[in-house]
Amino acid sequence: MGSSSTAGTFDAHEARRLLGIATDAASLASQLVSTHAPARLTLKGDRDITSDVDFLVEKSVREYLRH
Repeated sequence: MGSSSTAGTFDAHEARRLLGIATDAASLASQLVSTHAPARLTLKGDRDITSDVDFLVEKSVREYLRH
């Protein structure tokens, strides 16, 4: 059994690469949350509240992951 990737699986190198991407995305989100105060709150469903910062984080992380 080799370490080459097959459909639906990946090797240790690919896992490390993906972990790095996820870590960078989480760091970006953390930085945005710690440097932006929510200015506007919005109800999201019956019990959930979201803020403009939540939307900023989502947009920024999605943009980061696309590139």
